[in-house]
Amino acid sequence: MSYREYGFGVPSFGGTIRVLVFINLAVWIFQIIPGVGDVVTGLFSLDPTVAIHGQIWRFFTYGFLHDAHSPFHILFNMLSLWMFGTSVVDRWGEKKFLLFYLCAILFSGLVSVIYPLMGSHTVIVGASGGILGVLTLYTIFYPDRELLFFGIIPIKAWLMLVVFTMISVGGVLTGGGSVAHLTHLGGIAFAFLWIWLEPKIILFVNRPVKKEPVIHYFEPRKSRIEIKTEKESVDDVLKKISESGMKSLSEDEYRILEKASGKPVPRE
Repeated sequence: MSYREYGFGVPSFGGTIRVLVFINLAVWIFQIIPGVGDVVTGLFSLDPTVAIHGQIWRFFTYGFLHDAHSPFHILFNMLSLWMFGTSVVDRWGEKKFLLFYLCAILFSGLVSVIYPLMGSHTVIVGASGGILGVLTLYTIFYPDRELLFFGIIPIKAWLMLVVFTMISVGGVLTGGGSVAHLTHLGGIAFAFLWIWLEPKIILFVNRPVKKEPVIHYFEPRKSRIEIKTEKESVDDVLKKISESGMKSLSEDEYRILEKASGKPVPRE
């Protein structure tokens, strides 16, 4: 498969795509070092049976490992990441693309727990789940762009996705050999899930918050004469209390005290 995009030229190689490619290549170099490679692959590959019993990092780290015995595995994946990912980055931006790619790897890894339920003991390495998620996004955004399947056959992007999906479905139904077809389907499904959920999440986050109406009660402003009269009334009541005690107060005088203090005054 190669890339032919009319009017756009060769995709650039920079930013997030470059970092991801370099990380994958660096990890693969560790994998091919005698002695070291077996440890790296054994510790970070995805064995669903082991991962679900506590080694949960494997659901993510497998996406940065590749077949140590074949350079074509990592070469094909990194070329695909570069060819399709660049257009998605141009549309979405670096941060959103990186978030999607990492989540697609994680989701594809989680989907792979179905393998043990199917009676299959499968150990998975490779970025294909994330990359097929990126290819699916590319197809959704640019369905009619023309690609060269295996560098020979001109094919529309949407048809390319259909072909890969049918191959993966067929692989799952027939056993799939050494290819993790179920993980590939996880990446494809995640892209559609993201496109479907994203507008709903944005709408939910930005929904208007209904606030309870605040009722303001209008209280006419008192004149200076009214304030002075009330103060004198309170002073008279307080003087009467000091001379004769609380028992001497009338009901009206109790109400004057309650109005001034803002709380009930116990009767004696």
